[in-house]
Amino acid sequence: RGVRKATGAEVIGLCHGTHDTAGYLAGVLGVPKADLSYTAVGINHMTWFTKLSVKGMDVMPALHLHAQKVLAKTDAAIQRAAQDGDPRAFDFPRALTNHSEHRFDFSFSGLKTAVLRQVRELDPEHLPVADLAASFQAAVVDVLLSKTADAAREFRVGRVCICGGVAANRNLRTAAAERLPVPVSVPPFFLCTDNGAMIGAAAHYRLLKDGPTALNFDVEPNLPLQMAASPRQ
Repeated sequence: RGVRKATGAEVIGLCHGTHDTAGYLAGVLGVPKADLSYTAVGINHMTWFTKLSVKGMDVMPALHLHAQKVLAKTDAAIQRAAQDGDPRAFDFPRALTNHSEHRFDFSFSGLKTAVLRQVRELDPEHLPVADLAASFQAAVVDVLLSKTADAAREFRVGRVCICGGVAANRNLRTAAAERLPVPVSVPPFFLCTDNGAMIGAAAHYRLLKDGPTALNFDVEPNLPLQMAASPRQ
C-alpha cells in the first residue's frame, strides 16, 4: 500500500521475497550481496529481476548462462534414482482413480504410504532404490496424465500446460506428449524450479481483466487460483 501511495505503481495482492532472492543470487554469482544492484518486479513466487548488476556491470547474461548449464545437467531426484529401475517392479496404487466424486482430484498420500510400507518390508541393507523410484515415478506420471487427459476431454480444452517443479521430470514430459489428447506446452528446464511462471501468468491475466487489486485486500491463503480473475472490491 505504501509503494502504491508513494509511486502510483499498480499493485497485485500476493506476497514478497525479493530480499532473500537477492541474497541467493549473490551467492550463485559469488559476490557480496552489498555489491549487487537490482530492479525486481512481482512478489515472492512470481518475482522477476529485470536488472541485475555488480559494481555497474550487467550480470544477467552470466546468471542466465549459469542457470542453463546447471539445470541442463540436473534432473529431478526421483528421475535420477529411477533411471536404471524397473517401473513394474512394485505395483504401487493409483490414488483416487476409482472414485467418481474425485474424478479430477489428485492425492499422493496413499501412494507415499504404500512406498513407506514397502520399504519397511525390504532388507534395509539392500534396498532396490532404482526399482522403488521407477515404480513410484510410474504411478505418479500415470495418475497425473490419466486425470489430466480425462479433464482435457471433459472440458474441451485446446492445450495443456505443465508447470512447476514436476515439469522438470523427463518421463512426465515425454509421456504427456504421447498420452494427452491435446497439444502440450512445457517450459524449458530452467523455468521449472517452482510455480513462479503459473502464478505470474495468473497475475498477468488478472491485471488485464480486472486491473490492479484494490488496496483493501486481505490475506486469503486458500484462495483458489481460478478466483484470481475475480478479485474482491
